Amino acid sequence: MITLANQNFTVEILDPSSDHELLGARYCRGGQIFQVKDREGRDLFSGPTYPEAYNAFDSQGLPDAFNSYPNFSNAQLGDEIFVIGVGRVKYNKAIETFFACDNREVAKAVQWKVTQEGQKLTFKCDDSYQGFAYHLEKILELKENSIEQKFNLLNTGEHELPVSWFAHPFFFHRDDLVFGDLPVEQNSNPLYFRNERNEITIRIPQNFDEVRDQTFVMGQAIQNEENLHVPVKHKLLDDFSIDCHFSVAQFPLWYNEKTISPEPFLIQDLAVSEKLNWAINYNLA
Repeated sequence: MITLANQNFTVEILDPSSDHELLGARYCRGGQIFQVKDREGRDLFSGPTYPEAYNAFDSQGLPDAFNSYPNFSNAQLGDEIFVIGVGRVKYNKAIETFFACDNREVAKAVQWKVTQEGQKLTFKCDDSYQGFAYHLEKILELKENSIEQKFNLLNTGEHELPVSWFAHPFFFHRDDLVFGDLPVEQNSNPLYFRNERNEITIRIPQNFDEVRDQTFVMGQAIQNEENLHVPVKHKLLDDFSIDCHFSVAQFPLWYNEKTISPEPFLIQDLAVSEKLNWAINYNLA
């Protein structure tokens, strides 16, 4: 585990060279934020199985993922799927669209170079497979009251590189089940509603069942500027928000009994030699 700390917060980041049992096939293995603690030592973020259990697929904290699979269209069962930020994942389960939910075995993990300068960590990796290739740089910095993540992705391969990236922060449920006045237009779902202050609020059904009760809801960001500001009603922090420094292509939400998570997506195809830069900030106060 790698730790960044100041007088207000401590950030625990998984080390891609040593925390193998905590890393999996789903989330970007470099710079995965496992937990953030306040000055009292309280965990500020949850997870789908937190705190009773942990698994690399569900994770916890503030992970992010690339869920575009460049070589899948020509793949057969038993092949390896190229996943940005992860490496190659074994295609073990035959489904129409490859997804890490159903294929969790990492055949070959990408190697990361990690450097630290003060409260800033830089994670770099290069990977290639079947003519697809990229260079990824992820910079994570702890400021006085925020966590900033910057991404630089370069297509170094022979083919166009499809990119679908999303953040997956896991929040605790508040007692009132209010999540905030997010700038999102949601598809209809009876488990979500806007309260009198126009804040997204959820319902947790009695005898909650994750399969029966469809808590995933697609949404579209209401974004008129390059950056999207997302205020969130955090259970433990009074003035929390997320700043997405990219064009948000879609903005679903999901929850279970342990956590609720917004998922802002960046979706773009990179031409050969094209570079893509974006950032996301978690404002803790």
